[in-house]
Amino acid sequence: MAFQLLHNVVKIGGIELLLSKVPQNSNVAEEILTVSQASEFLNLAVATIYSKVSRNEIPVNKQGKKLYFYKSELIDWIRSGRIKTNDEMIKAFNFQRKV
Repeated sequence: MAFQLLHNVVKIGGIELLLSKVPQNSNVAEEILTVSQASEFLNLAVATIYSKVSRNEIPVNKQGKKLYFYKSELIDWIRSGRIKTNDEMIKAFNFQRKV
């Protein structure tokens, strides 16, 4: 009993130490989205989110049976699918020809 109590105190101390290292102005909790929040943010159906998760098409974090999404990772994922304009492709082509 005393060992278990001491063990729990050590665990709580470790958690408090980790939390003290998080900057006070950090919005860590606000960056994490649930499936329904990610669905709303991306303007996709919940079923589409699950489908993309099952095909590893979208960045996701899984804890037990729950899925979580970092908003910043979703923004990066959206940006990675950006199609270049004709002007951007011409500039890139001309730059490569010069090199």
